[in-house]
Amino acid sequence: MSEESYPVLFEDENSVKGSENKTARQTDRPLTILVRLLLLGRSIPPFHPNYKAQLEEFHTSLENLRNQPHRPAELHIVREEDRQSSRFILIGMEPKPVALASGFSTGMKRSEMEPFLQFLRTSEIALLTFEFGCTTRSISRFVQAVNG
Repeated sequence: MSEESYPVLFEDENSVKGSENKTARQTDRPLTILVRLLLLGRSIPPFHPNYKAQLEEFHTSLENLRNQPHRPAELHIVREEDRQSSRFILIGMEPKPVALASGFSTGMKRSEMEPFLQFLRTSEIALLTFEFGCTTRSISRFVQAVNG
């Protein structure tokens, strides 16, 4: 089904806000870090120290999730569809699936998230998985693929 046939929602009224997780509030949420990495990857090469630092920060955020109780071994972004709409949910941040918005830090601007959301919408991805324990090299390859 093409995106033009129904809207793709970012979150709904039942979504859990990122600020509700007390353990993750101490640092930026993983998707915030990933979006910053994607933005950096558009403007600087992978060998740049700032890119490497952001890459390591995203890798560390995934490793920190691994140490949380009642979590799967991956962080999943899943597209849920019905006849009228489609939305993305996040599995692995909380004990239960939550709206994609929960993966971003409170206060992150929608305009900063938009390139990543646009990637999810236009690539028609049904499932995107980041395995805990994946290498920084594989994450960097993903960033390079997204940025073309």
